[in-house]
Amino acid sequence: RGRRWPPGERCSFMSEPDHCQFVESYLGRFESGTSDFEHDSVSDHVKLCSTCYDRMSSFFRVLEVPETGYLQETLDDLTLSIYNLAKALMRQEPPEDSPSKTNHDNVIFVTQPEDAQQYVAQGVEITEDVQDFTGKDEFRGESMDRVRNLIENSRREIDLILSLLDRGIELAGRYSWDCHNLKGILLVSDDRLDDAAREFRAVIAAPKVDAYLRSVQVHAMNNLSFLCSQQGQSDDAIRWAQKSCAFAEEVDMDTFSSRFGLMFFHLRRQHEGDIDRAAEQIGIILQDANSRSAFERCLGLESNAEVRRMLAETGLDKRFGLVGCDQKP
Repeated sequence: RGRRWPPGERCSFMSEPDHCQFVESYLGRFESGTSDFEHDSVSDHVKLCSTCYDRMSSFFRVLEVPETGYLQETLDDLTLSIYNLAKALMRQEPPEDSPSKTNHDNVIFVTQPEDAQQYVAQGVEITEDVQDFTGKDEFRGESMDRVRNLIENSRREIDLILSLLDRGIELAGRYSWDCHNLKGILLVSDDRLDDAAREFRAVIAAPKVDAYLRSVQVHAMNNLSFLCSQQGQSDDAIRWAQKSCAFAEEVDMDTFSSRFGLMFFHLRRQHEGDIDRAAEQIGIILQDANSRSAFERCLGLESNAEVRRMLAETGLDKRFGLVGCDQKP
């Protein structure tokens, strides 16, 4: 707050006791968007004038803040923190006395997160920033106290992680689409396939697409393609994987996940020409010198036993010199 005027003294802009017109004039021009004040001079003045400080503080606490600038960036950071926390909670090891049956290792489109506690601390700090900046607890219909409490008390349980992701979605920050995507993955693991499909389709239908959102849509299409395959809809699975591959190329993303999916769906469908189409995808993947180890590492996952079996049965493992496809599930 800076130094205050000693009792009994008034600053030179005061026209009457306890009434200084300096900031009042500035705020009037601020509201009309025509302020020609030097911001530094206003800042210097309110450090010294208690009346002006209180006037300005009161004005900005009730001001309707535009959905841009610092507050939007802060909400984006909060959404990202919630997303990362939910992702970390999904990936953390379950307690020894309650082993999880859910295998998330094949979620190759989710990067390895840091420790969950990092995002707890980050999320709590950001909710406090939002409250400090807006001067109130509720923003976009969400209580920051409630969001903070949820972040602080999150555990591995699916319902709590879903609640966390719902808060991230409702805040409508830049990373809310990532929350939709991760929520869909979690719903798949909970065998709520129709609900999961709705989350992925919401991402795919998102408006105002930029390069970042397009990359999120690529992941959503990959997720939806695997979901269609699980439901026996091989044609739809191939269609979504082809779209994800095209979108990935559009924004210069690695197409590995999309092409791995295409290979798998063609092998599973086995219409005329599908084995050759699967071979084509393997050939494209292996054109990158670094992709062979990633490909074989992915094949080695427990959840990809069916892929290994089909590669061995069709002879594609021998054709491309792939290691480990003859191992038993």
